[in-house]
Amino acid sequence: MKIVIITNVYPSETVNTTPIVKNMVEHYRKEFPMDDIEVVVVSFKNIVNNLWSTRKKIINDNVEIVHAHFGGWHSFLASLFFVGLKCKTVITYHGTDIHGNAGKKATLKRKYFVKINTLFSYLTLLMYDELHFISNELKTHIPILLIKYIKNKITIISLSVDYDIFKLKSTEESKRYLKLGDKNFILFINNNNSEIKREAYARKLVDNLGIDYEILKLHNVEYNLIPYYFNASCAIIITSESEGSPNIVREALATNLPIISVDVGDIKEYVSKCKNSFIINKYDIDVATKEILSNLKLLSNKENTRDFFEQKISYEYNIKKIKRLYTKT
Repeated sequence: MKIVIITNVYPSETVNTTPIVKNMVEHYRKEFPMDDIEVVVVSFKNIVNNLWSTRKKIINDNVEIVHAHFGGWHSFLASLFFVGLKCKTVITYHGTDIHGNAGKKATLKRKYFVKINTLFSYLTLLMYDELHFISNELKTHIPILLIKYIKNKITIISLSVDYDIFKLKSTEESKRYLKLGDKNFILFINNNNSEIKREAYARKLVDNLGIDYEILKLHNVEYNLIPYYFNASCAIIITSESEGSPNIVREALATNLPIISVDVGDIKEYVSKCKNSFIINKYDIDVATKEILSNLKLLSNKENTRDFFEQKISYEYNIKKIKRLYTKT
């Protein structure tokens, strides 16, 4: 099977961005080496030339699947280049591209760009053969007027965790490796220092827990070091204003790390199945503090979420699901 991946979000030596698509491609190649998969990375500067040459490749090489990752302007423009071709077209929506929330503190320029990009995402809903959403919650952002035209094209496909990287390590070993002290660390992740993550809210909550607890911020860390941060912590805290389906939740589950989170995205779906994780108030700091303090003992409960969620969150299972969707007629 010949597959072309179209995306505007792909890390390289010069571009530091989310590795979600890159990891998916690498695991697909590993699981199905007989398939030919090529990645086309587009930007404002090269999109027309790239898509025109991609169209020629699809025709000449009899490409069977074109899979766009992330909605928006680039995916809409790509769909115009693929009109009339015999290949199956698939698109995966990841979050902001469909819910359109840039955050209350985002600049007007950022909010305007996100809203315009979301409008293009709505158009792509009509242009692709299959629509993949990374959570059920994201489906709720589809305009009601479009639902009846696309409901039979929708599939929920979870993002994945590399179980070979996110392995269990002892807390003490991980703390020593990161040269941390003996406090109870609560992990907070904000790779891009985004206002939408509401770091100040998270810090205030952890400060309210007393001197035995300290926030451990993960920011711009090499990928192979990230599991040490998870294993060195007693919990992860998520206070975002909006999310789609954050992969840090699945990474926490893969390392048996308890989750403290506001009700955002699809996090509650995971937390509701855990005995040592809980949801807190999204905006009232005093109420949220009381909720954490009353549930603090739960964090010490040992729960094997790694095995429990494996068939839902590991690449091994999800890549096979994508393969089945590709070959579905």
